[in-house]
Amino acid sequence: MPGCVLRLWGPHRELESAVHHAFIPLVESRATALARSRGEATESDLSTFLFTVSEADGDHVPVQISEAAEFLSSNLAAIQRLMSRAGIEGGALDFGWEIPTDSLIQCNRFPLSFLSLCQQAQLEIEVSVYLTEPSAEE
Repeated sequence: MPGCVLRLWGPHRELESAVHHAFIPLVESRATALARSRGEATESDLSTFLFTVSEADGDHVPVQISEAAEFLSSNLAAIQRLMSRAGIEGGALDFGWEIPTDSLIQCNRFPLSFLSLCQQAQLEIEVSVYLTEPSAEE
């Protein structure tokens, strides 16, 4: 799982058009592409397009947050223009967190400055949690 992805959603046909000439290379998610290829979704059904913001793995969430903050601050105006395009119903930064099954707790913090950037960019925050087996080294 890549660390943090920008996820945009909307009706497929309109969303595909909205992201076609974006300042970043957004690609359709495998799940929505597969549903359409199987005939389980139409061109007007919701679709999802993704861009990897941070490659840091789920054990390095503070790095994901730092890289996402840098991405937002460096590209805020372009993200705002992208989010205002017709066909984009919403967007989120999705952080992939790995938690070992034998762990009691894991905490990570989103700084206020980062939350402010997300609000300005009109992006929600998602956290996708992946349970992992403890490594043999532990």
